[in-house]
Amino acid sequence: MQTIIDGEERTYGVGEPFDVPAGTPHQMGANEPTRMRWEVRPALRTAEFFERLYGTGPDSAREMGEKFFDEFDEEFRLS
Repeated sequence: MQTIIDGEERTYGVGEPFDVPAGTPHQMGANEPTRMRWEVRPALRTAEFFERLYGTGPDSAREMGEKFFDEFDEEFRLS
């Protein structure tokens, strides 16, 4: 898993944990299929965000456009 957390790039191997402090800009990605355990505390509405981000229907991100991210501004901020 490659990360950029608060501007610092790092690669993590199998089983290596990492933390992202609340409010810290970050990116995560992998070059191949990767399984990870992701825990968000406090969760706020994170599960609902992803369900609607990848879902369909009138309240999905696909249908709401920019308004979708405005609704979840406590959970996610685009930078």
